[in-house]
Amino acid sequence: MTAYLYFLSIGRTNRMTNNELMALVKYFQRAEATERDICLNIARRVADGQNKITLLKLAAEEARHYSKWKQHTGVDVKPFRSQVWFYTTIAALLGYTFAIKQMEARLNRFQNEKKHCPAGEKLPGDHRNQCSR
Repeated sequence: MTAYLYFLSIGRTNRMTNNELMALVKYFQRAEATERDICLNIARRVADGQNKITLLKLAAEEARHYSKWKQHTGVDVKPFRSQVWFYTTIAALLGYTFAIKQMEARLNRFQNEKKHCPAGEKLPGDHRNQCSR
C-alpha cells in the first residue's frame, strides 16, 4: 500500500508514467505474495482440518492473483517479510482468527483508499478498472 499512498500523497491528477504504473503493479504483486505466505504459515499451525483447508484455498487464490500480476511485470518479486512475520506471530500469540480479521481490516482500508486513485488510470489485465488489487 505504500506505493499507492505515495501516489495519493503527491496529489496526482494526471496520468502515471509507465515506470510509475509498473512500480505500482509490482507493489500489488508483492502484496499478493505476502498474503499467500501469511496464509500458508498460519495454515501450518492450524490443527482443525476444515480451517486448514480454507486457509490453503485462500493461499491458492492469492497465488493466482500473484500470477496475474506477474504476467504484466514479467518478474518474480519477494513478499514483504516483515508483514509475513508480523501476522504469523500475531496468529501464534493471539489466534489465527484475530490475525485474519486484522488482515481483512487492512484490505478494507485499502479498498476504501483506492477510490481516490487518480482519475482515468487503468491497470492492465482483467483486474477491475481503477487501481484494483
